[in-house]
Amino acid sequence: MNNLITQKKIDCIYKKAYKLLNNVTPLHFDCGELCNNKCCKDGYEGMYLFPYEEQYLSGKTENRIINTNSNLNLLLCNGECNRKYRPLACRIFPYFPYLDANGNLEVKFDLRAKSICPLQFTDIPKIVINKRFIKRIERVFRNLIKHKVFYDYLRNLTDEIVFLEKFH
Repeated sequence: MNNLITQKKIDCIYKKAYKLLNNVTPLHFDCGELCNNKCCKDGYEGMYLFPYEEQYLSGKTENRIINTNSNLNLLLCNGECNRKYRPLACRIFPYFPYLDANGNLEVKFDLRAKSICPLQFTDIPKIVINKRFIKRIERVFRNLIKHKVFYDYLRNLTDEIVFLEKFH
């Protein structure tokens, strides 16, 4: 596993990841039609940024980025964004690339999305998850976790989410 160090490398990694996730969505139609775009509403919500994503987005977004008490960067949503520069967490929502105990990647519905996203209800006939979307997430994160900083980030968030599942 490699560490990222240069801005050029950061730009290259995020351009490639964003491009792979650019024209693929969870459903074969705009999922915002099901919930009135609940995940993109103006408010106090935000999305965690992946390692070095703050540096990549610097100067490309009007959204405010803060550092949390957990020392994670959070992009605060204001209800609108330049779709070209929406963060990885938005691009893969409502899914997350979990790492199992052996370090294998598995894309699953993100527990943190349960309170707002109807895509968890796959028994509704209208909700048929686009397999290409899941495959793209897998492809992007298989490349990213080759870098130790991404692997460690996913490992830590996976552990946090698994812990929270005990209370859900």
